[in-house]
Amino acid sequence: MALLDSIKHNFGLKLTAALVAVLLWFTFNFLSVAQGSYNKTLELPLGVHQVGSGLVAAAKLKTVSVELSGPRSRLDALTPASLDSFIDCGGKGAGTYLLPITVVGPDADKIKVIRPPHSLVVIDRYAYRAVPVVARQSNGGPLQAAVDPKSVTIAGAQTAVAQVLAAEVTVPARDAFKKMTAEVKPVPVDGLLAAVGGVTVDPPVVRILIAPATPRKEAAHG
Repeated sequence: MALLDSIKHNFGLKLTAALVAVLLWFTFNFLSVAQGSYNKTLELPLGVHQVGSGLVAAAKLKTVSVELSGPRSRLDALTPASLDSFIDCGGKGAGTYLLPITVVGPDADKIKVIRPPHSLVVIDRYAYRAVPVVARQSNGGPLQAAVDPKSVTIAGAQTAVAQVLAAEVTVPARDAFKKMTAEVKPVPVDGLLAAVGGVTVDPPVVRILIAPATPRKEAAHG
């Protein structure tokens, strides 16, 4: 009877306390697990850091995919600007390397997977030189035009700079009997007039002047 009386005493309060305990346990265990299981994937631009003096580096990959896991309230606010992905080239000389990708940021602890975890990086010596500017029509034909300046400076990896023969400007089709003035971006090209990537051009724009063609006079017939 004493046991029964003890149970009946303040039964409502004891039942309420038990229900609260069960609810708290459920909230802590179930909801925490549910929040922690949320995943989000971001595409981050990939950079190169700590490149040695007199060297330039280029990663084969332009972006990296990062999968994060954590509370949805935190992950929903993340954007590619929230994290920084890069390859540390410190202490590396000219050559080709397979190096790990590092991702940092306030929420880097939420990172679950980095795909891919490594990237090939080509490190080369920095070089620059002047090349002539050549003009052609968009249909592929040569073009007589005044270009200012007549040469530009290309710069970048030594291997790429060595391939460049000239900087080409393309002029769209036009009325041959009208004067034309335009500002055009020169494109570095090799001996086959194929574009060469990975180099910069200074100045980035050149001015081109094309004088109108002179109409031919028909010969008089006597």
